Amino acid sequence: MKLALKGNKVIWLQLLLLFVASCAMVYSSCVSLALRAGNPPIIIVLKHIAHYLIGFAVLLGCYFIIPMKWWRTLSIPAAIFIAVALVLAKVVGNGRSINIGFDFQPSEFAKTSTVLFLAWVLENKKLETFKEYAFWVLAPLGVTLLLCLMGSASATILIALIAGVILVSAQIKKRFLLYTAGIALAAILAIIGLHYSLKGLGGDSPFGRIDTVVARMERFFDNRDETTLSPEERAEKKTKEFQQETAQMAIQLGAFGKAKGPQGPGGSITREKLPNAFDDYIFCVIVEEWGILGAIAIILIYLTLFYQCILIARRCTQTYSTVTVLGLSFMIVLQAMLHILVNIGAFPVTGQTLPMISRGGSATLSVSIALGIILSINRSLDNQDQAKLAETEVAVTEEVPDMPPIEIISNEETSEDNEIREF
Repeated sequence: MKLALKGNKVIWLQLLLLFVASCAMVYSSCVSLALRAGNPPIIIVLKHIAHYLIGFAVLLGCYFIIPMKWWRTLSIPAAIFIAVALVLAKVVGNGRSINIGFDFQPSEFAKTSTVLFLAWVLENKKLETFKEYAFWVLAPLGVTLLLCLMGSASATILIALIAGVILVSAQIKKRFLLYTAGIALAAILAIIGLHYSLKGLGGDSPFGRIDTVVARMERFFDNRDETTLSPEERAEKKTKEFQQETAQMAIQLGAFGKAKGPQGPGGSITREKLPNAFDDYIFCVIVEEWGILGAIAIILIYLTLFYQCILIARRCTQTYSTVTVLGLSFMIVLQAMLHILVNIGAFPVTGQTLPMISRGGSATLSVSIALGIILSINRSLDNQDQAKLAETEVAVTEEVPDMPPIEIISNEETSEDNEIREF
């Protein structure tokens, strides 16, 4: 059987470009990790390539093997499976992941499963009453967000934003959206109150990530004059802001040129200082080594990917396919933009990686599944178009009537007729 990669060639090209950029940047930025692990950088890169190839194999499986109707069937079981995995990560894991030979992070897959679940609900449920809306949308979404918050606050915020955009785009009744905003605000205040109450009583809170979010927000908005701080406070502030300041220095070096050191791939002078240069801060290394043009090229790849997905969604005739394509593509681009904003210092630290470029296992696999589903939908649309074209050609052939034989008139007869007309 011959396998051909058909469909949107632009997306396939973008995947190739992201793969090349990912290998180059992980190799360049993993120096600090290699030093800590005592391994040469090539070992880390080979492991990263292995993760990437596994992700690409999964992508091809989603593209070739799993038809669209299967995703509809798997939407609810997938959401339940991820919810159970989130609980297990808290019970038997480290809170964020489960070790199953590699660190499986359920919160990464919760983004994709949430989009699929909402697409199924919006296609199969009318949501005419708030009771129905609360049962099919608010309750499952609330449980997912609550479980994600126990392991990753940034993933929780990302899922909430994605769900919000989907619900607004789906033209849910405005009063339902207003109720949702009010319930969300009340839930946030209740969770924060419960968290600090448990801490005040000396107990453990399941929402420890709230402290991380608050600390990052405080660092981001802390504009106090250092001269007013004590030496201890100044030292603590410098330690906490070290990563972000180093990332901004890398951005400045790439934007305005280095004072020393080579420019280009492998020429970063900040990669050894950044503990997470290979995932959370890989974009700043891209800017430092490739300059502004390289950074713009990466951004354009994500924006072009989103545009291509919009074109695919416009061809969809069913709600599930439309919501799935738009939701998954928005998920990828939103995560990329948040990563970039953090790296340039325009947003508090989130810990979100740059999709398909940063080193990662679960993150790469999750995005690979999302892209595989998008390409699978595009493949289904192409097959439908080809089938309709074939049916049209057959119908046109059958409807053309038999033409009567054409009578050929000789030149002599024509000349005689002309003479009669002239007379």
